[in-house]
Amino acid sequence: MSIEERLTALENDVKCLKDYAEITKIIATYGPLADTAEGEEGRQKVGDLFTEDGVYDLGKDWVGKGHAGVGALLADQNHLDLMANGSAHIMSLPVIGVEGDRASAVSYSRVYRHNGGQFVIWRVSANHWEFVRENGTWKVAVRTNRLLDGSADSKALLRRVNMPKLV
Repeated sequence: MSIEERLTALENDVKCLKDYAEITKIIATYGPLADTAEGEEGRQKVGDLFTEDGVYDLGKDWVGKGHAGVGALLADQNHLDLMANGSAHIMSLPVIGVEGDRASAVSYSRVYRHNGGQFVIWRVSANHWEFVRENGTWKVAVRTNRLLDGSADSKALLRRVNMPKLV
């Protein structure tokens, strides 16, 4: 293998690692932002993780569309009460596939709530994330979240882990 070929291979490897790190950071950032989104500014930060027409689908007609719509999900009284009593949105390490300027990831998420001096698991979900690169920056195009309740929907999301070009 020539020096040029080795350098090209190394550049490709670095690009893949950078994509993986950037996408993982977006997923990891969601939790702390969701746990501190008491006001409009905090909700906007969550919305800004998504594309202009991005979708966050929590099922059962609970869907946010666009920056404001995604942020508005966090203005729901249930979420406000969750934050007021103490919460932690924890994302698992994702499995990520990248193809050019599109990517997808599968991960788990857990939400802990503070209850009677203890933290208890309140929600455990499967997540499928779709990303697009816009002007050199990765953004969430679609996040689909389903409770891990044995349903076909949640299992279908987890099965999306079998995607090509895993990073």
